Amino acid sequence: MPSFESYGDGIPGVSLEDLTGWLIVIEGTDGVGRTTTITRVRSHLERLGYAVAETGLSRSDLASRGIRRAKEGNTLGSKAFNLFYATDFADRLERQIVPALRAGFVMLTDRYIYSLIARAIVRGAEPDWIKRVYSFALKPDAVFYLRIGVQDLVPRVLLNGGFDYWEWGWTCRWGRTSTSRSSSTRAG
Repeated sequence: MPSFESYGDGIPGVSLEDLTGWLIVIEGTDGVGRTTTITRVRSHLERLGYAVAETGLSRSDLASRGIRRAKEGNTLGSKAFNLFYATDFADRLERQIVPALRAGFVMLTDRYIYSLIARAIVRGAEPDWIKRVYSFALKPDAVFYLRIGVQDLVPRVLLNGGFDYWEWGWTCRWGRTSTSRSSSTRAG
């Protein structure tokens, strides 16, 4: 039986002993095959008789539409985006992940706090601050990081619509020429 821990003080009002399911995280860049992997793992586990649920970034009823609108309008700074994604994660943890684990489900998640923390740090967030922001997160039972070589990744991403402005770090200010964003700097 799983025994959950959190990275910090835990989730207020949640007894970790009540969580009897399994939390499995699939991490990796866009185009690496996370969705395909989750679909196959889910199908396999269900054939074995396990109850399976899944979630992923920006799938919170509370925050997903707001995140999408903010991306479309490029209206938020890095810290606000970090906190918006933390809100999305907290809502999914409370309303999707914990209930599934409490019911004994295997919860598959397409990315977790690791991608969110890494993105935040790359975009200039103080590492200790962003780690504290996510300190209520549960430690998963397993984390699988999918890797793919650049020579295989680029054609896959281009075939599926191109590089996402937000996912691939175009929002980072890497030098003089990238300080102003225009439609020509967007890939995809």
